[in-house]
Amino acid sequence: MAITSLLLGVTAQSYGFEEESADYIAIVINLSLVMGLCMFVLGLLRLGSLANLISESVLVGFLTASALVIALNQIKYILGISIPRYTYTVETIYFILSHLKETNLNAASLGIATMFLLYGVRYWKQTYKATPERMKNLGFRVLLVLSKMSNFLCIIFGSLIAYGILEGGTNIDIVGHVPSGLKAPQFHSIGLSETLNLIPAALALSFVAFAGNWAVARKYAAERDYPVDATQELIAEGLAVAVGAFFNCFAGSGGLARSAVNAESGALTQLSSLVVAIMMLISVQCLTSLFYYIPMCVLAAVIEISIISMVDFDSMIKAYRVHRSDCLVMSCTFALTFFVGVTEGLFAGIILSIAVILYNSAFPYIAHLGKLPDSAGGAYKDIFRFKVAVQTPGVSIIRMDSTLFFANAGHFKDVALQAAQGQFHSSRSPIYKIIIDASCWTDIDLTGVKTLFDLKVAFDKLDVTLCIAGAKWKVRDKLRKNGFMSGQTKHYNYFSVQDAMREVDRSETSSLLSQSDETVGDLEANPMHSEASSSSPHKNYIPSEGSGKISPARSHLAGTSVLTPSRAGNMQSVRPEIYPSDTESPYSPLSRPLSVSPLTPISPNAPVSAPVGGAAAGGAAGGAAQDASQVDDDIELMGMAGNSRHSPQRSGFMALPGQDH
Repeated sequence: MAITSLLLGVTAQSYGFEEESADYIAIVINLSLVMGLCMFVLGLLRLGSLANLISESVLVGFLTASALVIALNQIKYILGISIPRYTYTVETIYFILSHLKETNLNAASLGIATMFLLYGVRYWKQTYKATPERMKNLGFRVLLVLSKMSNFLCIIFGSLIAYGILEGGTNIDIVGHVPSGLKAPQFHSIGLSETLNLIPAALALSFVAFAGNWAVARKYAAERDYPVDATQELIAEGLAVAVGAFFNCFAGSGGLARSAVNAESGALTQLSSLVVAIMMLISVQCLTSLFYYIPMCVLAAVIEISIISMVDFDSMIKAYRVHRSDCLVMSCTFALTFFVGVTEGLFAGIILSIAVILYNSAFPYIAHLGKLPDSAGGAYKDIFRFKVAVQTPGVSIIRMDSTLFFANAGHFKDVALQAAQGQFHSSRSPIYKIIIDASCWTDIDLTGVKTLFDLKVAFDKLDVTLCIAGAKWKVRDKLRKNGFMSGQTKHYNYFSVQDAMREVDRSETSSLLSQSDETVGDLEANPMHSEASSSSPHKNYIPSEGSGKISPARSHLAGTSVLTPSRAGNMQSVRPEIYPSDTESPYSPLSRPLSVSPLTPISPNAPVSAPVGGAAAGGAAGGAAQDASQVDDDIELMGMAGNSRHSPQRSGFMALPGQDH
């Protein structure tokens, strides 16, 4: 209320009229009417969501600075100094410091004493809460009632003291004469063209008034756990201001000081405002003579103590420790509001908070992932946050913690190209595969799709394979519609980074097939060597289906997987027995029973057959090429394969075949 009044007065003065003149009053009333109509129309248009533009950081900085501006304006009453209205707070502070010698000792003594008394009462109420045990004590109940009436009692005793001071021949500022009764409704018209010229200033004042009202409403709603609707606040405030203009009322808003006084008095519901309104009507009609001796220093002391709850430097300190950008927004909003002006500080804070959002969107954090030890779960985590995470030689895994769109596409492309050159890799091995963890992408625009196309072309020139893991259905659909999924579709449909890395492991295993062919040929050419091998204590035995015999399988690949032929004669990957704790997911193609036939020579490039019901898994393991449009859904199911240590079941995500995630 005080902030709105100050801005309204400054705006009216800019038209060149003297204060309290008829033209000045007409400008103020018309400006108030236009303000009310602006807020009312915005409310009817359901534009209360504009309050979302005012971040919590802006509200905290604005509210704290506004509270201090109000507190500074009350010092003149406590010290009994007449201070002219200045544009900047620094000028007011300088004037007060340079005129301290003019302090009215009566006002200063009474005002400071009242402040100490009210602060003591406030401390007592915060320290000694009303508990059922304490309420049994009669003395505590009496003190509790007196504490809730402390502001009223201070005004009464302050008035008696002021009366004694004035009767003693000394001076102290008092409220003085207050006109009684309500004036008849009337309106000071200034003409349509002049009224229309007030709209820009009225819009700015409406936004500031609503911001102050919204800041107070949000603060007490959060403290007392009740909902508040910004649109409803706009309608109510606009209607009150517009109607009040016909009763010679200037624009107001939810008063910071009066709201604080109301809360400190123990008010909990809107019924308190109704009681206050009724008492004001009765007072204006009948009790104005009782206000004559109320000292201004006591009223200022009541406001100063109540406004303390609005000052929130703790949030700035916490923001500095947790989120520096929020602290920057708070500090700038506070400094500009306090030292420059309320309007300038509010709009600067909003612009700065939007700038921070744009910066964070354009330059999001991009993590470089490595694998944790199996004892720690084996997940892929940020190597800069988890020092034990190890990067796989030749494979770079990156994850951008934001959606890929036009604002951050350039930044992501630069980092991805640098990663392809091994700049963020702990190993000196050349990079041959880039895995993009797209689990954080909720959407992708045309610029993002073009960026992926550009990266694919650039990686092809570097002989680097591009893989995309964890993309959501919306992202996959847009990539598919833009033709990005053509060709090696499996490289862009991995369910997770773990699945993509298992494909890397299978590729490394397939590189040993040439050596496997030579070994198999030796076994067939030298049966005696085969029998000798069967007596070795370091072998693994796999029963041949239908033969009832035990056929020796190669065991020198233990630690990754054992290669055994399927009944089609192709090499099949089987988990070694030396890892009994690595139970496969029930949806993994590697966990299903495998049919084993006698060893036969195969080609290293022969496709790996899939078990029954696992055609998609076989395709992911290097199976025969199929049309991408027909196998997209099946390839997505491939992501279910894997060690149960990292499976969706272990993470509480009970995914089933056929579900799209």
